[in-house]
Amino acid sequence: MGKEGLTVRGARAVQPLWDLKAIVADLRTSREVTHSVRHLGRVRELPSREIISEVVERLRAALFPTHYGSSDLSDESIDYFVGDTLNIALTLLAEQLRRGLHFDSLPAPGNETDLAHKAAEMTRDFAAQLPAIRALIVSDLHAAYQGDPAASSISEIL
Repeated sequence: MGKEGLTVRGARAVQPLWDLKAIVADLRTSREVTHSVRHLGRVRELPSREIISEVVERLRAALFPTHYGSSDLSDESIDYFVGDTLNIALTLLAEQLRRGLHFDSLPAPGNETDLAHKAAEMTRDFAAQLPAIRALIVSDLHAAYQGDPAASSISEIL
């Protein structure tokens, strides 16, 4: 924009044509007083949809590394890839669970140490089930393959 409006992306900022200060103040009043939707009235770190999506993508790659992992995996590198990918995914998951536990009544909200321990325990329990989860998915893949006469392989179904 020119001199009359706000310029963006490294350009010179000029006085906007709207009363930004009043709008921001009114939005704060709406958030904190008039229309507050905060859980127990507090600001909390929310779990991130983007991070949860990344966790799912990483878990998919760890469970089926030759299909969804790196294209240059070899017999020698596949276990390293799976371990590294799982470690990142589970670390991210534990953090998102910790954030989500702020909205649970147990443990007491605000006790970060308890929340972190509970999130780690939940993540550990989930991680231990991954081999069984993969087995169930493979079973579903076999069933889908058997039920699809046009499919040429289980890899195609996956």
